[in-house]
Amino acid sequence: MFKAIFYWTERGEMPVKNFIESLPEKIRQKIAAWIDLLEHEGPSLRRPYADKVKDKLYELRIRLGSDNIRVLYFFFLKDKAILLHGFRKKDWKIEANDLEIAHKRALDFISRYERGNIKF
Repeated sequence: MFKAIFYWTERGEMPVKNFIESLPEKIRQKIAAWIDLLEHEGPSLRRPYADKVKDKLYELRIRLGSDNIRVLYFFFLKDKAILLHGFRKKDWKIEANDLEIAHKRALDFISRYERGNIKF
């Protein structure tokens, strides 16, 4: 079993959690269900729920009506999925800016863990 963990900044802000909380209730419920699937399936979770994006970066793929929501994440240690960045997808491909945000947050998370600033 995997544990989904919201990325947090050094100031304690949780951008993915804040993004999800800003969405309508039906979408929040669907995202919660997809996160639950991620925790149960781990890396074996595939389309239509999740997909590999680039290198070690994955996406949760949430669609409700015309809303296409993505939550980018990576697997950490043996049993954690770190939720890095959430956004509304506007086009058929993920914008470079969204990939960059997720990449920077992943590097920040790993760096803080290696320095001992993040403990589980």
